[in-house]
Amino acid sequence: MAVLTQRSSNIELLRIYAMFFIVFGHMWASRSHASSDSVGGMLMLNSVGIGVVDIFILITGYFLIDKTGFTLVRFFKILFEVMFYNFVIVLTFFALGEAPWTDLLSCLYPLGPTKFNVWFVSQYFALILVQPFLSRLVERMTQRQYAGFLCVMLLLTSVLVPGFPWGYLYSSSWKVSWFITLFLAGGYIRKYGLPSCNIAIYLTLFVALSVIWSAAYLGIIDFVEIGYNSLLTFGVAVSLFYIMLKVRMKPVGWVNSVAGSTFAVYLIHQNHYIVKTWQLYMPQPLGDGFWEVLLSGFLYIAVIFMACVAIDRVRIYLFELCRIPRVQQWLSDNIINKVRHVLTKI
Repeated sequence: MAVLTQRSSNIELLRIYAMFFIVFGHMWASRSHASSDSVGGMLMLNSVGIGVVDIFILITGYFLIDKTGFTLVRFFKILFEVMFYNFVIVLTFFALGEAPWTDLLSCLYPLGPTKFNVWFVSQYFALILVQPFLSRLVERMTQRQYAGFLCVMLLLTSVLVPGFPWGYLYSSSWKVSWFITLFLAGGYIRKYGLPSCNIAIYLTLFVALSVIWSAAYLGIIDFVEIGYNSLLTFGVAVSLFYIMLKVRMKPVGWVNSVAGSTFAVYLIHQNHYIVKTWQLYMPQPLGDGFWEVLLSGFLYIAVIFMACVAIDRVRIYLFELCRIPRVQQWLSDNIINKVRHVLTKI
């Protein structure tokens, strides 16, 4: 992930919000049945955090769109982090007799066809690899050209109703093509902003789109798509993103620090063996009512979230102690230089 020192705490807070509800959806909402007899309860547990995956990638585009230098440092930073958590977690379960020794090898190749290949991570790897090229491309575009390019990408990668737009042909919620569109949208917001309106208008839009999304989730509207690459989900994400951009915050150290470990939170809680563990041992709700179920989820996920952040602080310290950032820079420089040398001979 990119350096956080110059980032705005309002956006970092949004990053934390996005990852919190990604974890909430994985670990709590999808397994909680206590409020299944309540339409409102079912809706609340499954629709909180609408568009958070889209928001996470929008933020990536917002921060990286101006980074036009060809480098593999970010790629290796993510790769080393993924390999570290995979290996440490598998080693722990191997020591407990819960994992075969072969997993100690397969977990070190996160892009292989194994149980350690997490869809979001593999698509994010691809986005980071093409990012410098995308940034160079839009740097040479006028605002009108960029807007046209973004519209074409939305046409080709998003969906709203069956048959239109054409995302069902060329993309899906889980493909890098949709991540590229989100990256471009975040970059466009960084470069040119959105139509300047009173924040109340965007807040109204956020609420209205969320209500429509919820109606589609409940089947009240049965012809509207609500996946990650739905224009409806995209609209919710963009409107909330704009609202947070307008929130004025001074730099807050703990917010930036926690936000810097959000990707680690994802890696830890989505590891194959960790998933098996929390599916078995996640505590039951502290009560039977809707609010007890909801608040229990918030409590449990908050504890898990902060535990993962604390673990990542140790990982960051170890990486600094072992000078891993220098290794990542060295790998990037050498590979880029060799590729340039080869290309000059073509």
